[in-house]
Amino acid sequence: MEKRKRRARNTDPQTSHDAADSIEGISGRQRRKVLATIWRIGPATDEEILAALPSDGVHVSPSGARTRRSELVDDGIVFDTGQRKRLCSGRWGIVWQAK
Repeated sequence: MEKRKRRARNTDPQTSHDAADSIEGISGRQRRKVLATIWRIGPATDEEILAALPSDGVHVSPSGARTRRSELVDDGIVFDTGQRKRLCSGRWGIVWQAK
């Protein structure tokens, strides 16, 4: 179940609440897109996940993709395989997998 965080205070105007609701909708679509990509390509680093995201109208930035993957980890849907792969930067990256 997706955690819903309120991004607007109770004292904020309705426009702030509307904006917060629209962001939550976008992040949910991004989460589904990131998860579907992990299922499709199999175990992968954040770098590989980002490269494999389809261009289908739901934009996901590099930091957004990492945030959505992190949320999926927090929810127990995606996990660290214990494997590491060398990234383009030369550093090591965690290999993630969906359950």
